[in-house]
Amino acid sequence: MERPALFADMVASLTRCGLDRWHVYVAIEPGDHQEALAQIAMDLLPSDQITILRNPKQLGVRENPKAAIDAAFGDRSDFNLCLEEDFLLAPDALQLADWYIANAQPHWVCLNLLAASCGSTGNLSAPAYPELLFESKGFSSIGLGLTRRNWDQLRPHWSAPTAIRRKGYHDIAVDGWDHALFAHLLKHPALRSIHPVAARCTHVGATGTYCTPTFQDAAFGHIALALRDADAAARDGFSLVPIARLPQQIVGHVRAQQDFANLLAQQVTRFEPTRSYLYDRLSHWNRKRRRRNQ
Repeated sequence: MERPALFADMVASLTRCGLDRWHVYVAIEPGDHQEALAQIAMDLLPSDQITILRNPKQLGVRENPKAAIDAAFGDRSDFNLCLEEDFLLAPDALQLADWYIANAQPHWVCLNLLAASCGSTGNLSAPAYPELLFESKGFSSIGLGLTRRNWDQLRPHWSAPTAIRRKGYHDIAVDGWDHALFAHLLKHPALRSIHPVAARCTHVGATGTYCTPTFQDAAFGHIALALRDADAAARDGFSLVPIARLPQQIVGHVRAQQDFANLLAQQVTRFEPTRSYLYDRLSHWNRKRRRRNQ
């Protein structure tokens, strides 16, 4: 919407991954920078592999990516990698996406390019292990990969709930599309996401709708991307391993991430409403009023 310099860096990192067989949808919100952002995309991306969606009205941080993913799957896409304008990608990020497409299992809900969870600063990256992947109860919006089957499962949970929030602030689905999808994952014990030990995506925007400089530094200041290039990834591949078999210096970090997810699962599945229905109804109306005034 309004950060062309960050967007240019993100697109440049994407092109370095190699875009054979990929088509890029760029969904741009209205505003002073809409045409500048479109021009960056046209300058950096192959002209026959790009669709630019200029929103006539502002959809917002939640509905804009949803509309873009809908457009891609509507054009018969098989898989989508959802990126935001303040990300940077590792050189073999798209090879990881190819691996996920080829190996997708029924209990996998998505690919995450960063081993992380919404709301936590305990993000993981160990570039020395570019081949290692693991199944997780965590969920991150930092590079979200979805097959058509994944999208069919997750799409109904994307948008903000319209029902009255009956669990106070334990109802994380209200907090954003990433929290809503995380809540769906947590509510179904058999479901898992796929995470790399070495990050294939990081976040560099220190300010935004849901980010502050303090959170940015704590969550991403220590993240180094995998350095392996596409040729090395094609040669050496990827290896999905149980958490218990991860390297000794990694396994504790991953288990801490799982502990965080399990504690959050208790909140989203077990806590009963403690406030009166009238109180929750008034809170619901107040949130709607604040959104209208933004």
